[in-house]
Amino acid sequence: MLLMMKGDELNKKIKEIVKKYKENLEEYILDLYYEEKYEDLRSEIEIVNSLQSKKEMKLKEIKEENIRLSEQVEVEVKDKDLRDRASELQKIVEKRKDMEGFEYLLRRHYVKSNKSQVDLANRANVDYTILNEILNNKRELKTISKDYIIKLCLGLNLNIRESQELLMSAGYVLLGVSERELFIRAAIQEELNITDTNLVLDMNGMKLL
Repeated sequence: MLLMMKGDELNKKIKEIVKKYKENLEEYILDLYYEEKYEDLRSEIEIVNSLQSKKEMKLKEIKEENIRLSEQVEVEVKDKDLRDRASELQKIVEKRKDMEGFEYLLRRHYVKSNKSQVDLANRANVDYTILNEILNNKRELKTISKDYIIKLCLGLNLNIRESQELLMSAGYVLLGVSERELFIRAAIQEELNITDTNLVLDMNGMKLL
């Protein structure tokens, strides 16, 4: 009975957060889109400039370039609907995935947590062998799923910003276009463990992590 009461109260709290997320979903995705689209264009420009000339850009040129890029992003986003923006954002993030960056971030959070690999595997409800391979650079990034990384985020008690950063380094992004992702975002915000997160997902008929 106590467990059921806890589940009901937790579910109610998470649903309230999800409702607020829905109200601000467009703004949330748009902010992420602008940031990642800008960085994507910035990277392309830097590659072109490095090929054309080895001279350093002057401060004035850098400011002008930043303004131009910002205006370009605004023009490109103007006629896109929310799902188009979300889809393009996912493609940008996937293109910029970086195994070394992912391994560095994960190891940094792991060391900071002061947890053993066995403890983290238990807290995240993941296979210890796979976790050991990832932490020892013996696992390809393409074999690590989005849900697996989300479970690590919960096991490491990462906040939303840290979780998003780790996911993006692996080519994923937690948006909230799907109902399930909104609940997962809320679970991370509320620092739920994997058990409580799955409890809420199950109560709402969603796939468990």
